[in-house]
Amino acid sequence: MRFPGFSLLGWGVLVAAAAPILLALDVMPSQDRLWAHFTHPVLFVDRLLPEGDYLVVHDNDKSAMGEPCLYVYGESNIDEPLLAVHCVRKVQNPTERAKIVWGNIRRDNVREFGYIQFPGESFAHYLR
Repeated sequence: MRFPGFSLLGWGVLVAAAAPILLALDVMPSQDRLWAHFTHPVLFVDRLLPEGDYLVVHDNDKSAMGEPCLYVYGESNIDEPLLAVHCVRKVQNPTERAKIVWGNIRRDNVREFGYIQFPGESFAHYLR
């Protein structure tokens, strides 16, 4: 004779054991973020950002959909990006620290954005 309670108990144990794994998979961040302090003006494509603190965000979901995926926010307003651009990922040696590399340093001391690499990643984000 079977007891319906044992079946229910078995399912309960299975769900309880699987729940943390399923929740962990769902909470994987789809964005990489870092705060950067620019000590010189920085040129992103056609936008010149003055010296200051900026939040740089890469959105993996938007990248997968072909939308602009690299965002830069000013310190005073992190709700509205100053710019949103497409990027191209290229393989780099993994890094433990965030890295922003300049493309060119112009005579007027403006740095042109080269690429950004977030900690723990084995690729960098270049502007298209």
